[in-house]
Amino acid sequence: MKVIGLIGLITVSTSQTCDNARCSDYCYMADSTPLCACPVGEMLLYGRTTTCGTPNQLCTQKACSDICYSTGAEIAQCGCSDQSESLQDDGLTCGPNPQLEYISLCDAKNCDGGCYVESGVAFCTCPEGEILSDENQEGLTCIPDPCLTAGCEGGCVYNSAFSEYGVPVCSCPAGFRLDTSDGTSCLAETTCESLGCSHTCNLLTRTCTCPMGLVLSNNELDCVSTATAICEDNVCDHFCYAENGSPICGCEAGWVLFLDGKTCLEDECHGLGCSHTCGLGIWNVAECQCPDSMELDTDGKTCIPLDPNRSSSLCDNFGCSVACFEEDGVAKCACPNGEDLDTDEKTCIPSEDDTPHVPQTNYIRSDKTIRPFASQNGCIHKKYNGFNAGEKLAYILNCDADNIKNQWEYLEDTQQIRSIGSVTKGKNLCVQAKSDTKLGLSAVKIEECDDNDKQKWVMKDGEIRMAVNEMICLVVPYTHDGEWIRTRGCNWKNTFLTYE
Repeated sequence: MKVIGLIGLITVSTSQTCDNARCSDYCYMADSTPLCACPVGEMLLYGRTTTCGTPNQLCTQKACSDICYSTGAEIAQCGCSDQSESLQDDGLTCGPNPQLEYISLCDAKNCDGGCYVESGVAFCTCPEGEILSDENQEGLTCIPDPCLTAGCEGGCVYNSAFSEYGVPVCSCPAGFRLDTSDGTSCLAETTCESLGCSHTCNLLTRTCTCPMGLVLSNNELDCVSTATAICEDNVCDHFCYAENGSPICGCEAGWVLFLDGKTCLEDECHGLGCSHTCGLGIWNVAECQCPDSMELDTDGKTCIPLDPNRSSSLCDNFGCSVACFEEDGVAKCACPNGEDLDTDEKTCIPSEDDTPHVPQTNYIRSDKTIRPFASQNGCIHKKYNGFNAGEKLAYILNCDADNIKNQWEYLEDTQQIRSIGSVTKGKNLCVQAKSDTKLGLSAVKIEECDDNDKQKWVMKDGEIRMAVNEMICLVVPYTHDGEWIRTRGCNWKNTFLTYE
């Protein structure tokens, strides 16, 4: 009898032989292991390695309604010979095939690859590594997936909104960005956080930026308030604040700012007995001060309401021949360089050793500078680079007459003080006061020249006064370098008194 199959027997012990292998038909030894064999037309059944039989034996027991099949030692399975039928839930009976409609739709579609039906419409699919050739996914033909050869380090799509269908576009996972130099490599993502920026940034320039209201600090990473940034490198004894874009030092209660603009000294005003406020004069000497609607009484301490029927200044009727100022509630006369007070302490007479300096109606010097009475070396200076409307004026100790920021001209027909430097730059900027009524300190800037009363000035009695209100003069509140030029009530110690 011819042997058609050999199935290995699991070895139970090293002494096992064909005598105890329990084969139903044939047995032979292979490398000291007993193996069972079956006659032609039979096979080992039911997953066992000893009993031979025919497949029909399995199907007889299965009781299938149509066809039955089995292979080798597998359990027999039922099937349906008609494609219009399929095996029902009992696994034995054939009945109508619910997939028949889908099968017929896919057969009619004739897809190159696979097929599926959705809402009564057949669609083709492609095996892994291939894509449909049609962008609308309605085609029949499959083509190689272009992403397989694109060389993308990260992800890849072939139907990107940024390219034609079938053209691979590389992408990168979160935290990485595509290297635009090759279009395939992924680089670590640069973020505002990775740059160390406290707020926002420009990824193209890899620099930090700040939202509205904040500015970049000196470390070029942190966004800080404008005041903080301006004061960042300013060394103040107590604290610093920003005023019109410039750092200003301040002192805690009970302290006052020294002439250097940084040092805080103990406030000497406490013992003066001022009825309202106290401030420091030109030599940092404490003096009582009053609000705009009041003036100091003769005691130099008490503030009383301004009397519209009497002079608002002790100097008005004091009789000085040239200039007058008030100090500690007392009127005192002053003279320009080259003159001294006579014995009456009111009349200016030529100094014995100096040539007298005669006051002029136009206080702009021949070198085009405006210089205060307090210092012939200092002058009015336009701050900051360029010439732009809204920029402030300052007093500088060492005046360079050749610097166009220090050069001015008085337009007598319009009573305006114009910046010569602005004219050389194709602009037309004039000195303008912030207020023409406030007797207290008020800002002065350069603005576009126009018919504005706050731009009109007269030069009288050694002072530069507002034409619309001659009680208001240009002043230097404190005579240290860089002090802002302002307006204030005339006849103060530090009012401009300008002479050639």
